[in-house]
Amino acid sequence: VFWPVGFNTYLAFNNYDIASGTTQWNDFQNFSTMWAEENFRNGVKNSLLFLLVVPPIQLTALVLAKLVNNQLPGIKAFRAIYYVPVVTAASIAGVVWVYVFKTQGMLNEMLSVILHFFQLYPAEQMVSINWLQEPSVAMYSIMIFTFWKGIGYFMVMYLAGLQGIPSDVEEAAILDGANA
Repeated sequence: VFWPVGFNTYLAFNNYDIASGTTQWNDFQNFSTMWAEENFRNGVKNSLLFLLVVPPIQLTALVLAKLVNNQLPGIKAFRAIYYVPVVTAASIAGVVWVYVFKTQGMLNEMLSVILHFFQLYPAEQMVSINWLQEPSVAMYSIMIFTFWKGIGYFMVMYLAGLQGIPSDVEEAAILDGANA
């Protein structure tokens, strides 16, 4: 673990010629060159934007875990429905979501119906948003997919934690005045 991190840190401050194995110290030149690249700055911006999906996944998964921790009729089916995306291969789920996000896909169809219902869009036209190729919405489309794919995994983790709490601890918390 330490050797690759250390050696790559050393290389980050050098010009390295892989053919001869020689290095030449260049201070922060590699970093300034990297920061000057527009693709790098866009990557950093998109990574920070993508972080916005993590807290909602965690919070929603915790709420769902609390809901499915109860013994209600049909709760096992409910758990399975939320866990199916986790066990579905990413490639298969990706293909399905491509059909959802297509210009003539299910998401545009549903959006058209809703907008037609509220008379916010002409009834003879269908909404035509290219969710995966339009730069202004593509990242949000991927965030929706990630939310859908990840929520079941975290729900099961939280559920396992909730079910691992001994009943006497829960009873003591209730007696001490703890709420939901």
